[in-house]
Amino acid sequence: MICRFMASQMVNSAWAFFRAASILLAAWLLETPVVSAESAEPIVGKMAVRDGDTLLAGDRELDLFGIDAPEKNQDCRTPNGTLHCGLHAAAALQKKIAGKVISCYPHETMDKSRTQAVCYKGIEDLSTWIVLQGWAVAARHESADYVKAEEAARKGRKNIWRTKFVPPWKWRKGERLP
Repeated sequence: MICRFMASQMVNSAWAFFRAASILLAAWLLETPVVSAESAEPIVGKMAVRDGDTLLAGDRELDLFGIDAPEKNQDCRTPNGTLHCGLHAAAALQKKIAGKVISCYPHETMDKSRTQAVCYKGIEDLSTWIVLQGWAVAARHESADYVKAEEAARKGRKNIWRTKFVPPWKWRKGERLP
């Protein structure tokens, strides 16, 4: 089931690869993010990670659309103690994108203070990837796009799904595990 889901995600996102091919080549040669003046234009280049669901393209923060990962200083509880799940989520995303050209497509959102984007490493949707790894949850209030990936990670007890944790949006509001 996961294979069929991932295959459909790859087919659905294949257009992004072709659309960004020339921009990818330019960014690869420049080795710096190409940040567009218009929010509808793709942002392409090598990027850094701020946390498990935020990339940095130069000085511009890009929130991965449709997902929510534990904050960097957020912990999860296992039967054996504490797991620094926020740090692990950020480290997993950093390892995934290290030295690679990333293509981000800004997404229309109601919150104009932040740039949300669907981002790809090649044709692989990074939001799908990190949710399937169990380091992020689907942000159902934004989109249903990543719910199946979350269900697969939960069923497989991947990473945060083998712990007790406060959902990131509740944790940011001050809720903590008892």
